[in-house]
Amino acid sequence: MFGGLRIGYALLLPLAVLAMGSAQAATVLFEEDFNGNALDTQWGSQPGTWNSNSTVVNANSKWVLANWTDAGFKDVVWQRGHATLSDGKLNINLNKAGDGNAPCPNGCSDKRYASAQLITRERFGNNTRVEVRMKTAEGQQGGGGLISSTFRYLDSPHDEMDIEFLWKSDGKIHVGYFADGQSRHENIDLGFNASEGFHTYAFETVGPMLRWYVDGQNVQEMTAPKTLEAGQVRLDLWTPKAGTGVANWAGTFTGDHTTAQYDWIKISAVPLPSAIWLFGGVLGMWAAGRRVLSGGLRPVTQAG
Repeated sequence: MFGGLRIGYALLLPLAVLAMGSAQAATVLFEEDFNGNALDTQWGSQPGTWNSNSTVVNANSKWVLANWTDAGFKDVVWQRGHATLSDGKLNINLNKAGDGNAPCPNGCSDKRYASAQLITRERFGNNTRVEVRMKTAEGQQGGGGLISSTFRYLDSPHDEMDIEFLWKSDGKIHVGYFADGQSRHENIDLGFNASEGFHTYAFETVGPMLRWYVDGQNVQEMTAPKTLEAGQVRLDLWTPKAGTGVANWAGTFTGDHTTAQYDWIKISAVPLPSAIWLFGGVLGMWAAGRRVLSGGLRPVTQAG
């Protein structure tokens, strides 16, 4: 019935070799499971500097915990007391200024809320994958305007790759990049409410190719105008300031407090095919093809 359908055994082994070469184990560059009693951090007074008046937990710490007022369009001040650990989770707590649960210990400037931002001390560049398991902040009582973020960021030049959750766009993940003065962003339907349970989200860079994943499934790919330069990975929760363009996009939170939770974060090198395996596989396919064509190997014939 299927006479004439022939597959050379000799072609299968090189293909398997190629598969082996592309399935190397990823090298873990950074990992945090938040199971300790305290964050391995150093306090920062402003981007790029350290506060000499505060306690240095570890000069070679994993994290910098922001302790400054951020951009004008963000209606939060970063306060280190708003990042806590409990039950093996990182809690990023956004609280209204003067809220009895967690008032700003050093004042909130002209911001309505205090929150937390964690920043990796190290920078991570090309061919890396950032993966987190998290539950986003719930904003139902505040009418929207919450942004739970995991992103890689470099200030100058402004290179950035984002995963953001806008409560205004419940059931969607907002992904995108900034690079070389250009940007692109997309909203992706999740099919679930990200504030109701933990899910795994990831993004990776391979040259200018950018990819995003939800629970292991590739949901978006983009090609940036260049390979993004290395940047620090940041985790935070914030709300835009009313009257700004960002508030028109994301809304404005009016509740008293809310929390985003992280179960773990892992940053790995993206596994690439080994040059040796790849060369060997291609050479093997070429040699096997010559032998089959010359009759040196018997091809398999399916019974018909």
